[in-house]
Amino acid sequence: MTQKRSFEGRTTRCPSCSEEVRYSWLTGMSGPNLHFYANENNDVLLRSAWFPRIKVLLDDGAPDQTVLSEIDMLLATLPPSSAAKYSVWSNVKCPKCRNEFPYRFKGNLTLRLEDPAVILIEGCVLDSDGSVFVVEVDV
Repeated sequence: MTQKRSFEGRTTRCPSCSEEVRYSWLTGMSGPNLHFYANENNDVLLRSAWFPRIKVLLDDGAPDQTVLSEIDMLLATLPPSSAAKYSVWSNVKCPKCRNEFPYRFKGNLTLRLEDPAVILIEGCVLDSDGSVFVVEVDV
């Protein structure tokens, strides 16, 4: 059974259905990381070890397609059920209506990959470098 972990948080309203959504966020962590949201729900994959390789590509001005191909190769190292679950452009969603929340860096790959804010929605699963938790948000 997956352990639960509590985070201090807030509530917001879904812009589509007005449902109250409990959320928290991770920022200013011990180091840079890459994070991805699931395509179908609010689960989060966070990998610190992947960031240096992607950062080199970004700093070298590699084309977006090169960076995305490298990310695909990194995701392919996950078990098959997880590899297809996450993608760069997925964002958090309303747990009720499943509509994605607006994302400020949509379309800008560099800003998306360097975004330090990881949003955690109540009930999501956070897979952080192999430690897996179900997120509870205390408001």
